[in-house]
Amino acid sequence: PPMTELQHGVLKGYYVGYKVTDTPESFVYKTLEIGEEFKEECHVTSLRRNTKYSVVVQAFNSKGAGPPSDEVTVETLENDPPQTPPLTVMDKSISSIHLAWDPNYDKRNPVSGYVLHHKRENGPWQESHIAGDQSSYLMPDLQCGTKYQFFLTSYNSAGKGEPSEILVAKTEGGAPLAPDKQSMLSTNMTAATMNLISWHNGGCPITSFLVRYRQQQDIDWTVLNDGPLPPDNNKVDLVGLSPGSWYQIHISATNLAGTTDAEYTFSTLNTYGEKRNYKSITLLNFA
Repeated sequence: PPMTELQHGVLKGYYVGYKVTDTPESFVYKTLEIGEEFKEECHVTSLRRNTKYSVVVQAFNSKGAGPPSDEVTVETLENDPPQTPPLTVMDKSISSIHLAWDPNYDKRNPVSGYVLHHKRENGPWQESHIAGDQSSYLMPDLQCGTKYQFFLTSYNSAGKGEPSEILVAKTEGGAPLAPDKQSMLSTNMTAATMNLISWHNGGCPITSFLVRYRQQQDIDWTVLNDGPLPPDNNKVDLVGLSPGSWYQIHISATNLAGTTDAEYTFSTLNTYGEKRNYKSITLLNFA
């Protein structure tokens, strides 16, 4: 801005004039009005490539415009930063997402390379650098059943283009699926066995089981297992039960895609070897 003693009042804004250097053309002016978040800068677009321009600036207040500044000569570059193409998903698996884009999206400006940014939800952004002649990229080492965000930025000798819009894509796989009681549970008079291998993993390996039980009229739960099962044993035994009694089992199965909670109600055999009939499973939560 002009020195304070030369402003002669409150500045209202600036006129920014530009034209091709050493031509009889008149200056083309843009008006910048000073507001609350005003910055002393101006972006001029739609200029010729590889061309010298003369630029002048005039400040104005409520009385009018002051004298123009000295001319400044600047030269535009031969190329502009390239426009960045949008991303699309070609294919995906439980651990990778294959992304693609149009390498000829900007036909006027060359592309030297790309920077592909990706992150998990609530995770930090990571960068992958890709050669300018590539039109796709396989993003490896991703988590199963997990959402990721991606955006692309193209660049050349003139600089970086504007980034593409964010693309959200999810790797294959989902949270575990609970089995029915007949597949999962077997009982006798004083014990019950849970066959946890009957749970479907949803496409992502199950990493842990939380198994709790209680007699139906009780409030508190007793934990039988909390964590991964031994690879050679996918069963949990519940012993010391009362004959002819109702029990509830609550199982939470977790993998990288989420947690599924299921609750099973059953009765042990009575002293006559009979089982009381009751509805068996309630799916509590699927995430």
